[in-house]
Amino acid sequence: MGATDQRAAHGSSSALVTMNLDDRLPLIKAPTLIVTTQESGLQAVEAVKQYAARIPDARVVVLDGDSYHIAAVAPDVCAQQALAFMAKAR
Repeated sequence: MGATDQRAAHGSSSALVTMNLDDRLPLIKAPTLIVTTQESGLQAVEAVKQYAARIPDARVVVLDGDSYHIAAVAPDVCAQQALAFMAKAR
């Protein structure tokens, strides 16, 4: 992975926090897997489930832990979840 300028990363992340795309969620047509943790620090599990409920074919997987970037902390677990999800979505 390449190095990212810290100011650019912070600016991008800050912009994402203020975006409200709720009205766009029902337009997602692809099966959608959302993997989060019990204590991610980004969104409460209930909030994630509320977003997912607005996506026509979404599934939420809640893993133990407190990582806000679970794919970086547990890539094998996330890959297994993704592969199982894709196998069912065929």
